[in-house]
Amino acid sequence: MKDIRDMTTDTEAYRSEIKKLIETDPKARQIYIEMKAELSAARQLRELRKSVGLTQRVVAERMGRSQEYVSKIEHAGSDLEYSTIVRYALACGAKPRKLEFDPL
Repeated sequence: MKDIRDMTTDTEAYRSEIKKLIETDPKARQIYIEMKAELSAARQLRELRKSVGLTQRVVAERMGRSQEYVSKIEHAGSDLEYSTIVRYALACGAKPRKLEFDPL
C-alpha cells in the first residue's frame, strides 16, 4: 500500500502531465474547458439547492426524477443539457437566467 507522500507525488506528477497536455493539444484543451464548465454548473446547482434549504429528494420529486438523478447532476455525472439546468433551477424556485456559468 502506498504511503500518503507517494500518493501526493503521484498526484502532482499527474497534474503536471495534464497541464502539459492541455497546453499543447487543442482538442484536450477544449475537452478540459467543457469539463470545467460542467463542474462549475454542477457546483452552482448544488449550492443553489442548499441555499434554499431543499434536499436532493425534494428537488427530484419536483423534477419528476429520482434522487440518484439529482445526485448525478450535482456531481457532473451526467451531461448537463440546458433544459436540465432550467428544470433543476425551477425545481429550486429560482429563475434560470440568474445562474452564471463561467467555463474558465
